[in-house]
Amino acid sequence: MGALDNDDLTLSTYIHEQAHWLLMERHHGQMRDLYRDLKLWLPGLPTDYPRGDGNEEGTYIHLAVHHAGVAGHGRNSWAPSAPAGRGPSEDDHYFAIYAAVLEHARRSRHQLGPLYFIRW
Repeated sequence: MGALDNDDLTLSTYIHEQAHWLLMERHHGQMRDLYRDLKLWLPGLPTDYPRGDGNEEGTYIHLAVHHAGVAGHGRNSWAPSAPAGRGPSEDDHYFAIYAAVLEHARRSRHQLGPLYFIRW
C-alpha cells in the first residue's frame, strides 16, 4: 500500500512537505545556524538511512522538519496513529529522527534547544 492509499500517511506526507516549506520560507536564513546548533544539542544522531536522512546535514534539518510537523499537527507528523518513536510500519524510515523529536517534544518548550523558535 502506498502513502496515498492510507489517510494517515497522506496527511503526514502533506504536513512533512509543508514543514519543509515553512522552514525554507520563514527560517531560510537560520538553517546554517540551526544545523550547527542541532549537532551540538544532539551529537551522535544516526544519519545512515533508514535511521536518518542518509547524510548528516539532511538528518539534522529533518529534526526541525519533524518537530514542525508535531507542533503543527499536535501528534506524530508522519502518522497520527503510529506508536511513539516509530513510523507507520516496519518498512518506514527516519527512525532515529522520529524518536529524537518525540523524546524532546515531551519536554517543556524551554528544553527544546534550537527548535524552540519554529512556529507555524
